[in-house]
Amino acid sequence: MVPFVSRSLLAKSPPRLSLLILPALVLALSLTVPTLALPSPKSQTIFDYRTQLSLTDAQVAALRAQIKALSANMSTQRKKVDAVTAEYRALLSKGNPPLETVHAKLLQVYKEQGELSFIDYSTSRRIRDVLTPVQLKKWTDLQQKMRN
Repeated sequence: MVPFVSRSLLAKSPPRLSLLILPALVLALSLTVPTLALPSPKSQTIFDYRTQLSLTDAQVAALRAQIKALSANMSTQRKKVDAVTAEYRALLSKGNPPLETVHAKLLQVYKEQGELSFIDYSTSRRIRDVLTPVQLKKWTDLQQKMRN
């Protein structure tokens, strides 16, 4: 017996009741079944536009080397940021640390985060240096299209 439906309603018209319960049941089940995430579209990289940019084999090799170095440097720097951030949180968890100590640790966190940003920026600059002026113009135009 369904607890939220009165017995008199069940006794009088069962077919009508099923018309009320079925949509509610479908709705309840649809809300409880986990939704499958649609795969996000693969982001396009400069290598996907090799032909359009007329990249040479030497340029592709140079770009791959830059990206490999970026990945390694970002990983190393991310670990530094995480370590300093953990130190900062541990400092705060000790109660009421001196403001000078908190300030110094925050500056250290921001310095490491700044290094992370600089690694990304400097790699971007080196990647741009691999391209000819015509290729760079095409690449920036393609990036602009992808962002819009």
